[in-house]
Amino acid sequence: MRCFLVLGLTGLLAAACGGGGDGGYLAKDTVTSLPAGDATGSGFAGVYEVELYTSDCSGRCPTIDYGLFTWSICDVGDKVDDEVQVSQTDGLLQVDSDGSLMVTRLSGGIYGDGTFDVGGWSTEEGGDVQIFARAEGALADLDITATAKARAVGRAEGVSINCTATYEISGNLVGENP
Repeated sequence: MRCFLVLGLTGLLAAACGGGGDGGYLAKDTVTSLPAGDATGSGFAGVYEVELYTSDCSGRCPTIDYGLFTWSICDVGDKVDDEVQVSQTDGLLQVDSDGSLMVTRLSGGIYGDGTFDVGGWSTEEGGDVQIFARAEGALADLDITATAKARAVGRAEGVSINCTATYEISGNLVGENP
């Protein structure tokens, strides 16, 4: 499995997941149907370089042995750098990762003041692990700041996972969407 998160801003950025818990904040139906905001135009669109910093891990976040390597589900202090493409059509916002994040597409709403709420869902391990992610933050003055939560639930290599990670996201605009 690739690096956990997010964000999900992925954790754009970074990653994680499913079912109830968190009062429905990370439920599949919630993260896949976040409403549009009231922004107009496409002024927040562009390519952003972001850093996701893992600030918290909770729940069952095991290390999984794949034989030739082991993989830790979540580690406080980890950093992931990514380049994300942000697309805006009025109040609709979509954030796409190049694939280094577990949830590679987050969508939702953006408001006229630049605040946003995006989410997404994906699977790993042939569908045995579900990952639900949500990021809330702001795009302003060519910068992006956000907090993302991601939850992974399922089984990998016979090991049970029910892990929630929190990410602090920061970055800046580096170009226009291709």
